[in-house]
Amino acid sequence: LETVTIGINVETIPDCMFADCESLSSVVFKENGKVKMIGRMAFFGCSSLEEFVFPANVESNFTLGASAFSGCSSLESITLPDNVKTIPDNAFLDCVSLETVLMRSDAAGTVGASAFAGCVKLKNVTLSDGITQIKQKAFLNCAALEQITLPQSLTKLGNGSTTSNAGYGNVFENCVSLKEITLPEGVSIIDVATFKNCESLAKVTVSGALTLIREDAFEGC
Repeated sequence: LETVTIGINVETIPDCMFADCESLSSVVFKENGKVKMIGRMAFFGCSSLEEFVFPANVESNFTLGASAFSGCSSLESITLPDNVKTIPDNAFLDCVSLETVLMRSDAAGTVGASAFAGCVKLKNVTLSDGITQIKQKAFLNCAALEQITLPQSLTKLGNGSTTSNAGYGNVFENCVSLKEITLPEGVSIIDVATFKNCESLAKVTVSGALTLIREDAFEGC
């Protein structure tokens, strides 16, 4: 299977629908389609998929499932349209060719756990102005990431808790090219190992709202 065309009456791409279709290189949505959901692991392991363009008129209640594009090792860029408000857990895990991510939504949402973990070529990330939380390991091992602008709406990096266990922070762990970062005023806790092994990190700007820096937050910097 190399090419898929999604018809105008298709509302749901089910869980695992095209998982491990290693030759799939093109997905085309018919104009005026009505897609409301791309299910969990829908395109998991589609290692030949270089480009994925969401339909222009994504429904307002659109849902993107966890691990939807995990392991799409040829995917180079992704633009998430207005009605994609949340990037789920593992959404683009190990998309090793992914370089650019653009979110167009301004609605409140989150970046899920390990959403971009292992995206070793990721350089350019534009997040929604409405993102309130970036969950644990979201950008783990993004070795090419040099800078990222965190939205002013952000209140939590990782679990954002005073008591979370190891593994519930680690948001930018091993981002070895990250040089500087500014934390928005709403972020009061730098969680466990948030910037661990960010060996190029030279500047961190924080606000007066910061109340706690958790263990190993800057280990190896």
